[in-house]
Amino acid sequence: MLLVSAASAQTAFEAGVKVGFQKPKFWTGSFLDVTTSKDTWVRPFIGGYGKFHMNENLFVEYDLDISWEGGGFEKRRTNLTVLKNTFFLGASTNSQRANSVNFKIGFGLNNLLSAEFNDEYTGTKSDVKPYFKKISNSIPFSLGYSRRLKNDYRIGTNVYFQLLSGPLSTQKHIPIAQTFQRTEITISKYIR
Repeated sequence: MLLVSAASAQTAFEAGVKVGFQKPKFWTGSFLDVTTSKDTWVRPFIGGYGKFHMNENLFVEYDLDISWEGGGFEKRRTNLTVLKNTFFLGASTNSQRANSVNFKIGFGLNNLLSAEFNDEYTGTKSDVKPYFKKISNSIPFSLGYSRRLKNDYRIGTNVYFQLLSGPLSTQKHIPIAQTFQRTEITISKYIR
């Protein structure tokens, strides 16, 4: 019954892939962590997504990404590999037109795959996964633009901001969280 009413309302499903870059920073409770960090690394991520358009303006989206994150200073960094599961609710100017602007806010459940501390001064690497929670959450939001191409394909870009992901640490005296900004390029196809 739900599928019949959804189809009659001109809904559409969109599946896509994405790739991008991000600049994550660790936050331990001080504003200086975010504003004075010397970590200049830009880290990649890749992923896929499915988007269900409820009508021309509203959609729900599920993203699954492999994300290389972390933070630190110039020669001492903690590198995290994270499987990100994010659910979004979004609005767009009109998903059926050639050009569309969208805004979305989400909730993420993030699964830590690996964590390594790399000290380039001493040349040592240490597994620090036990010091981080296996599962963390996040609340990202994004602003994006997409252009419809021929044969129901769409290309787009999104700029994400995540104010907080955490707490990440298993150590109660070390309140590590993470902020980041990311930019992505997407290619998708409508499936009707």
